Amino acid sequence: MMHLLLSVLVALVAISIIPTVFSESLREEFAIPDWVKNNAGWWADGQIPDSAFLQGIQFLIKEEIITVQIPTVDSEAVEEVPGWVKNTAGWWAEGKIHDITFAGAIKYLLSQGIITVEQEQIEELVEETVEVNDFYMEVNGDNCCQNWAYVGKDYQFQIETLDEYRGSPIDGVTITAKIISKGGELRYDFGQIATEDGIYKNNITIPSMDWYAGNILSVTGTYNGVEKTIEKEFEVFRESNISYIKSYYGQIKSTVEINDFTANGPALLRSGQETKYGWSAANIGDLDGDGVNDLAVGQDKNSSACHSQVSKGAVQIHFLNADGTLKSTKVICESTPGISLFNGAQFGSSVTGLGDIDGDNVPDIAVGAYMTGTNNRGEIDIILMNSDGSVKDQVVHRTGGDVGTLGGGTQLGYSVENIGDLNGDGINDVAMGGWNCDCGGASDSGLVIIGFLESDGGFSSVVKIQRGTTNGPSLTASDKYGGAIANIGDLDGDGVQDIAVASKNDAGDSGEIHIHYMNTDGSIKSTVALNDNHISQLATTVAVALEGLGDIDGDGVGDMAVGLKNSDVTGTDRGGVLLVYLNSNGSAKSIVEFNDSSSNGPTLAGGDLFGSSIANMGDLDGYAKFMIVGTSFKGDLDGNNVIELAVGAKGDDMDSAGDPAGATNRGATHILFLR
Repeated sequence: MMHLLLSVLVALVAISIIPTVFSESLREEFAIPDWVKNNAGWWADGQIPDSAFLQGIQFLIKEEIITVQIPTVDSEAVEEVPGWVKNTAGWWAEGKIHDITFAGAIKYLLSQGIITVEQEQIEELVEETVEVNDFYMEVNGDNCCQNWAYVGKDYQFQIETLDEYRGSPIDGVTITAKIISKGGELRYDFGQIATEDGIYKNNITIPSMDWYAGNILSVTGTYNGVEKTIEKEFEVFRESNISYIKSYYGQIKSTVEINDFTANGPALLRSGQETKYGWSAANIGDLDGDGVNDLAVGQDKNSSACHSQVSKGAVQIHFLNADGTLKSTKVICESTPGISLFNGAQFGSSVTGLGDIDGDNVPDIAVGAYMTGTNNRGEIDIILMNSDGSVKDQVVHRTGGDVGTLGGGTQLGYSVENIGDLNGDGINDVAMGGWNCDCGGASDSGLVIIGFLESDGGFSSVVKIQRGTTNGPSLTASDKYGGAIANIGDLDGDGVQDIAVASKNDAGDSGEIHIHYMNTDGSIKSTVALNDNHISQLATTVAVALEGLGDIDGDGVGDMAVGLKNSDVTGTDRGGVLLVYLNSNGSAKSIVEFNDSSSNGPTLAGGDLFGSSIANMGDLDGYAKFMIVGTSFKGDLDGNNVIELAVGAKGDDMDSAGDPAGATNRGATHILFLR
């Protein structure tokens, strides 16, 4: 067969490119199709068999695009095909050599008697019918269609059926097309159709938000007894008209509470001891790969079964279902393999999701332990995670290490936040608060450290923000700057992430929020301060938690949530949460307050401290509509294009029938599904 293939190929090339001898043999109204050269390349690479390329030659002969003349054989013959022959075929296919050069190589083989062919063999080839033995399909090629659609609009698609070896269109392929959900639910069946000119086009109007998120166009094609299936994913989004979204913001649709009585939830201390579950909370991304974002909740104390000392603290890893219920829970504490904690560390005083920093496709986290070490200098732990919630590695950052020297009582780790990839190295960075630092010559004025993360959990460098920092916050003694930090996205549109940092005190005992417009090196471009003159609620309480929300009101500017755990609006220390809609200049455009008086809101009692922590929970079914750049796991929880919040209430006593212990400050977390 090799001899025959090469003989026919030689005849083709020689006849088509040597006009002095063969010009009359090539029909002027035809050109050699591109797929012939493609086949030559594939054959040269060993991707297709000799028979596949021979079909192309048969086609050209049968269609009389070429005629064949047989060259004469030289009297001195060799027996082997030199290795350079297929190289030459490949170069010809790539257009690197002239046709005549390739023809010369084939003529060499003929002249050496390596290949022979008889006229009768050629005539037999002409009589054979070229058949398609295999095919492939393409859905929504480069020049057609989008892989998304809005509700009420058409989703368009195009199916192409092509010869596997030639790449040419094939008519009459029987197609069965249907749309199914990622869960396997049949959404629409197009039935059986057949391609015409190798193409089938259709569209369907998306009927409702029931089609939200993941959909699959499944196509099965059958031709000459060969069956192929291809699937193409596409997304469905809510109507693009932003006013539709705006009409619903600031309302709670439903609330799910997580506490010690929750199925598959945390096991907390009883017997009159406090655990303060809900001290911190964070969206940690989809840890177990089920398409649903998961939740980490910190507590400053834990059971003696987990610790030699209860005040070492813990973090509960909650694997969530899409409705906010818990699939399972795994605790990280002193007894967790790979974890080492100081006595009294209060590990879990802060927590944030980092995304995947070490490249194993599993999100990682950072945890604060603000009471660690001599005189409570504090620490930040980068926890490299496994998908089952276990710990792969703990990377510790404390005084004397890569965070620099910290003074006694700094309490680094009182807050920590993923601030996105500030320096553009592909790894998210962190901001860490030490709110009790005697920094810049003022006691308890506080500081924030920007840590530029590396893939192993270390810091390549750090930058400190404190009293006296150029363009930084205006601070005095006891301000306790760094009590809370939020990534608020690129507020001013300069391509760099911006952050918000809370101070406990401003003139008197009111709180203050500093909006920092950042540079990529961690320095500050400018600062805007928000206090009780801008947010009236800060006159009577302080911002103990901050969280970026993304652009939830559709004005192109990121917004934020503010936790006010000591708010007395509905009862002593019941707490509350503010949604603060920002302008690009850092000012507050409008405010919505959530507490237990909100329709469909949480059930609270005095001392619950609702607002101790806040987490923007992202989209549990996989689509982050309101994404904060650099923190892709933040966005919409239930798929209605509006963010949801997890809010800690660390003072909740969780008294319930059948709970004889009646522990104080056991804590709870409330997931608020927003409209």
